[in-house]
Amino acid sequence: MREFHKADPVVTRLLGPQKLRAGSSYLLSPFLYPAELNGKRYWYSTLTKQGLELPPDFDPEGPWTAAQIEADPELTELMRGYFLKPAERDETKFYESVNAMTRAFYTKKGISSYFILPTTACNARCAYCYEAGIKPVTMDAETVEQTLAYILRSRRPDKKLHLQWFGGEPLLGVGVIDRITEGLREAGVDFRSGFTTNGSLIDDAVMEKMTGPWNTQSVQITVDGAEERYGQVKRYVNCPDAYRRVLRTIGLLAERGVWVSVRLNLDGTNRGEVADVLRDLAEYVSVRDTLWVYAAPIYQHRMSEACLPAWEEALEVTKQITDAGFKSLQQLGLGTKFCITRCMAANPAGNILITPEGRLSFCQHRLEGPLYGSVTEGITDQKALKSFSVPPPAAEKCRDCPFLPDCTTFRACPVYDRDCAAIRRLRAEPQLREMIRSAEARAAKAAEESAPAEDPEQEALEELIFHSE
Repeated sequence: MREFHKADPVVTRLLGPQKLRAGSSYLLSPFLYPAELNGKRYWYSTLTKQGLELPPDFDPEGPWTAAQIEADPELTELMRGYFLKPAERDETKFYESVNAMTRAFYTKKGISSYFILPTTACNARCAYCYEAGIKPVTMDAETVEQTLAYILRSRRPDKKLHLQWFGGEPLLGVGVIDRITEGLREAGVDFRSGFTTNGSLIDDAVMEKMTGPWNTQSVQITVDGAEERYGQVKRYVNCPDAYRRVLRTIGLLAERGVWVSVRLNLDGTNRGEVADVLRDLAEYVSVRDTLWVYAAPIYQHRMSEACLPAWEEALEVTKQITDAGFKSLQQLGLGTKFCITRCMAANPAGNILITPEGRLSFCQHRLEGPLYGSVTEGITDQKALKSFSVPPPAAEKCRDCPFLPDCTTFRACPVYDRDCAAIRRLRAEPQLREMIRSAEARAAKAAEESAPAEDPEQEALEELIFHSE
């Protein structure tokens, strides 16, 4: 059978080919997603991430006996690749065991990514902000030094550090960023930075810092509508002409090789302004190689009855984005690598969030309530940490869902999609068809020339997707 997507190499290494159980009967795995394109049928395994084109005469109706599988090379290939499962095996529990093994494989001692809030203050007053009501606090000089010391003693020495500056508006804390990045350079630590910012405070001086001593690789900026609505939603303090300034900044960052993701927040009323935003953005952006634009509903809609219509709208806006000549950073319905986490909080590779008071958390949406330690003491509450980040058994409604292997792996997540399976299906179908088309195009190109080198864009794309949830 022709393969259009290779299995995740870590899963392949950990599991090896599935072995045939004599005397067992076999059924289709529940973790298969089908597709049809140009009269051909395809299966994609959300468990292993392998995609196969099915033979034209293949009958996907089971069950199959072990003897039938052994006598049929095509059934054997499907069985070995975990597209088929023994009828007696609880596939949800099997997935959970694979998840546990994969998490153990990736778990390393030390932290590789620090989400740092220099301040919870902001120069905007967005009505939908989930941080509304949180007391504005800025990191003081003593906490800055304690934070730097904590990073130096808790970091993974074998991996380049990632600093994600968040807020509030992180650029209200330029001095904090200056001191921490300066301290890391003085200690000889290799690091890169990312920013989640409204972009309004990026002037020439900040731009020089970003592309110089701060070593900024990626920036996410949110745009809520065309010029008039943007001003009404953001309600900036002492920031005239912010809309045009932000668009100009996006263009300058892209010109300097910074990977920029522009998030178009959809609130159910501003769909008609997307064309105007894209037109205005095109006026200021001359280099698009490192720029992505994506649409997403505001969090309040994701968790309400408006969830599915809101994501349907986002998918329609994605077409507008690509028709306007921009690359779209659309959230994925199907993961292309085995998913042990959808966010920083459950990532065993080592992530931590540091609040302006120097407290430790594992989620940018959890700035108050139970936290897990401080920069002076480190992680002090292991029990609370595990209750938040270690995945429990799948909920009953999630058992055998084809999207379970790509889903959030813990129930404590404060951000969720009310109609999760329907939304993933909505996004998965066009994504899977595009994966198949891309594989065919690569195969045709490979027939004419040698295989291309690894694309550096893919790493940046995965980084932006991770920080854009």
